[in-house]
Order: sequence, then structure tokens, then C-alpha cells
Amino acid sequence: LPVGVGVSRDPACEVVRINPAFARILGMPEDENASLNRPDGQRLPFRVLLGGREVPPQDLPMQEAARTGRQIRDFELEVVRDDGARRHEYGHAVPLFNTDGEVGGSIGVFLDITERKLGEEALRRANDELRRANEDLNQFAYSASHDLQEPLRNVSLYSQLLQRRLGETTDPEIGEFLGFMVDGASRMEMLLRDLLAYNQVSSNTIAPPWTDAN
Repeated sequence: LPVGVGVSRDPACEVVRINPAFARILGMPEDENASLNRPDGQRLPFRVLLGGREVPPQDLPMQEAARTGRQIRDFELEVVRDDGARRHEYGHAVPLFNTDGEVGGSIGVFLDITERKLGEEALRRANDELRRANEDLNQFAYSASHDLQEPLRNVSLYSQLLQRRLGETTDPEIGEFLGFMVDGASRMEMLLRDLLAYNQVSSNTIAPPWTDAN
């Protein structure tokens, strides 16, 4: 099978037979007769984490299913192997009953979802970076539009003063140039005000109203 499977036929789940796919997840030799018991007392070459904390062997899903007689569904565990690899698995564990209706072990099915988890983490980081970039861009746009208004007002003000001071006595071409300066400064000031207004609007959350589609 392409998914990991573990089977135990004793109520304490002290011996769990695993298929090659499960052995591959756990970083163990892919043997058709592989099992998780270590009669020599050595520890297994992996640890199991749930929510960042190590799970004691007796609280693993298959052991819990055998102990309680109920199904343990839709769990996610992280396997930290001795070789440094970390694998995420999703699965179900269900109890096995004997002919007397008593729990006689359990079976667990495990799907390797490591690539999906890595993709989710990469997407989360990308979203965080994008959010920070947008916040920085909004802050820059606000600062630029706000801080540039003062020197631009000076350009506009002194251009108008110079225009009035020279009045009709100046050369027509110079008067035309001053007019261009005044008009350009006014348009630039309007653009900065619009940029500031747009930045303030886009930074607020607007609740969408219900609209009659008719």
C-alpha cells in the first residue's frame, strides 16, 4: 500500500507490525516483517510530537484506540527521526475486537502529508512577507505624500508671489514660464492630497453592505 499501516494484535499494542510505507515514514528499514517492538530494550529511531510536545508511547493513537476501544480519527502527528528528518502524518486509528467483543489490538493508517505542510508553511511565510511589504508601502506612501506637501507649498507660494510681484512688467515668456510653474505645483499638490486620501481609505476595513441583486 502507498500509505503507512500499523497493526497490533495485543491490547497493550506492545508489538506493532508495520508495512514498508510506514517504515519509510519512520526512517526504518523497509522490511515486510518490520515491527515497532524492540526486544533488546533499545529506543526507536524517532520521536512523535503533537503540538510541539513529545507524545508518550502509551498515548499514541493506536495505543489509545486499543486502550479506550474507540476510534481516533483525523489526527496529525510530527515524526522527528534520528537522522534529523521531520515528517508530518495524518491518520486514523481504530480498535480491533476479538470474537468475545473485547478489544484485542488496533490498526492505524497513516498518510505522509509533509509536502502539504511545507507548502502551507511556505504560503504562510509568503503571506506574512506580503503583508509586511504592503504595510511598509502604505507607510512610505503616507510619509511621502505628507512630507512632500510642505516644500511643494513653498514652490507654489513663492511662484505666485513672484508672479504678482512682476505683474505686467515682466517679459511675456517669463510670465508664461511662471504660469507653468504655478500650474505644475498646483497639480502636484493635488496628486499628493489624492495619494494621502487613497492611502487612508485603503488602510481601513470597509464592511461590504448587503445589496438586492434585483
